[in-house]
Amino acid sequence: MDYYRANYLSMNIIPPFIADDCPSDAEKDVFRIFEIKEEQKEQKEQNNSTVFHSVNLPEHQYKQWAEIDFLLISKKGILVIEVKGGGVSRRNGVWIFTDRFGNKHEKNEGPDEQAKTAMYALKDKLEKNLMIKNFNKIPFGWAVIFPDIDFAAHTLELPNEIVCDINSMNSSGFESFINRSYNFWKKKIRNSKKLQDSEIKSIVHYVRPNFDLVPKLKHSLNQSHTELVRCTKEQYELLDSASENDRILCTGGGGTGKTFLAIELAKRQKDKKILLTCKSPILAEFIKAQITNEMVDVLSMHEVCNIKKPRPTYDMLIVDEGQDIAKLDYLSFLEELLKNGLEKGRWRWFMDFNNQSRVDVSIDFAAENESTDDIAYYDDEAYRLGYEYLKECNAYILRLNHNCRNTEQIIFDTQLHTGADIGKAKIKGKGPPVIYKYVSSSEEEAFELEKALNKWSKEVNNLNDIVILSPVRFDLSCVLKLSQEWQNRIQILSNKNVIKQNPNRIIFSTIREYKGLDKDIVAIIDLEKTLEKKVSEEFLYVSMTRSNAILWMAVGKNVRRYLKKQNEKNAKKIASQR
Repeated sequence: MDYYRANYLSMNIIPPFIADDCPSDAEKDVFRIFEIKEEQKEQKEQNNSTVFHSVNLPEHQYKQWAEIDFLLISKKGILVIEVKGGGVSRRNGVWIFTDRFGNKHEKNEGPDEQAKTAMYALKDKLEKNLMIKNFNKIPFGWAVIFPDIDFAAHTLELPNEIVCDINSMNSSGFESFINRSYNFWKKKIRNSKKLQDSEIKSIVHYVRPNFDLVPKLKHSLNQSHTELVRCTKEQYELLDSASENDRILCTGGGGTGKTFLAIELAKRQKDKKILLTCKSPILAEFIKAQITNEMVDVLSMHEVCNIKKPRPTYDMLIVDEGQDIAKLDYLSFLEELLKNGLEKGRWRWFMDFNNQSRVDVSIDFAAENESTDDIAYYDDEAYRLGYEYLKECNAYILRLNHNCRNTEQIIFDTQLHTGADIGKAKIKGKGPPVIYKYVSSSEEEAFELEKALNKWSKEVNNLNDIVILSPVRFDLSCVLKLSQEWQNRIQILSNKNVIKQNPNRIIFSTIREYKGLDKDIVAIIDLEKTLEKKVSEEFLYVSMTRSNAILWMAVGKNVRRYLKKQNEKNAKKIASQR
């Protein structure tokens, strides 16, 4: 199955996520293809399109209560879609459906009849309750999707034009199916009309008004916090089970709780002198504020390298964001500080295999004219040798496979854009879709960002629930094009304010400095500059995985093209893992 998200369809989806308890895997598969980020402005033909999942029909020709699997409304018309997963056959007019458990269900009513009668029931309701001129001229039809099988048995009742099977469950095939279906029904109407934006709006409101769309943002954030605490406790129990090992190399993608575990581990050590280190001074300050154990020293790697002789000796070493420190020259410093050294001493090394080290480099673009040739900073071999050395220290390798921070939506999009494995979502619910704003200039980028800030500021308890992440410094960012009012409400992240943040200020940080940290709402800007430096994948990975709930991204023309290539490259890989 190709799960490439159909941005080309340019439609809103209501609700924006599918419930975990949805009994139909087939509907989940179709939902993933329908699922979109934001309207693409050049797709004017399908602007203002909407797809509904699971629309109930309280009035039906012969059923007390019927349901439409998917309802598609666009300028081209209205399309009722029935989804049938599993195996399908028909014997002597009786349809036989085989579910995922191998159980067979016989029905006299086929999917064509289900879709057709549901269409007529909906059409009758819309015509009676909405004042739409020339309603009978609107293309109004039905279609059937068999996502699990090759449906070669096209019949009079199921024309090829309005059938989608497993062969079309990809980006281009699904688009072709939607267009075929619309054209099929359009040909049946002489002088057919397109739906106007106002007519689409009235239909959408009638089918599912705003009160029934999505939970409030505050509720979603509170739920995410609860799930985060529960999940990270489970991760600690996993780490604790390996405690008899002196040396543990703990690996996991962004969001798997590595920093939390490092902090919790340091807190629980009694009567032992502990060194907890990481590369980032800001992250070190954040960690230090969480630990009251006087036996624990929290130092950035820069501070470690500057410890003067005679140097202290520690009973245990804990390293966070260890991929940034897995270099032989850093290891030599730690070797001297740890009792019995790295080969025989007791240590816990938390690291991420997904190339976060590439983000640690100086990519703040001190000058606008800085050459890409100046970014010859990352030595893969140095980090590889460091990692191999750690493994050779007879280290127990513990892999964290559960993502405690990110929603399923964020995990999916991050994997799609970067190919990185960041674990399976443990937070309940799919979460809201990632928001993509397609922009053509830094001025437009700032304009869209300000609109988002205006919206969020009315929905969150504190403005510091929001962080703006950029690959470049504040003075080189498009945030300088925000209104002065909003510029005054931004504070730049630093060692001093990482703990005591002003609740009335939004945080701005470079992506590099925000490694190991997270926020409820994350807005990512200035991504075009990462293309100039050829480090887009790494910066996307780190920045996208910082969000607990809401992820917003400004996407320029070049980044958009880059994401499309990444999506095509990674879609099959993701599908095979599901």
